[in-house]
Amino acid sequence: MLLHYTFQQPRHQSSVKLREQILDLSKRYVKALAEENKNTVDVENGASLAGYADLKRTIAVLLDDILQRLVKLENKVDYIVVNGSATNTTNGTSGNLVPVTTNKRINASGSIR
Repeated sequence: MLLHYTFQQPRHQSSVKLREQILDLSKRYVKALAEENKNTVDVENGASLAGYADLKRTIAVLLDDILQRLVKLENKVDYIVVNGSATNTTNGTSGNLVPVTTNKRINASGSIR
């Protein structure tokens, strides 16, 4: 499924659409896991349910980290595009990169920062 998404989707999508797709895919993933484990979850066994809750929290943390990295990467790309610079910005020696474009980004909790 990931390979299909990687090769079939256009590469010039906006970050908002990418965020929506990441959240949609993650919801579908959690639902698929729930369906797979539906028959194996024992109601009397609290460990199975606790493991499922831990899995959901882990996925939420990973998705939040992915979104933060996307925002940082997008800021760097904006900076390079606006300034027309092709310098290496991955080594961290160039200091803080502040794009000239809007700096308002929506984080995973939905608030604008």
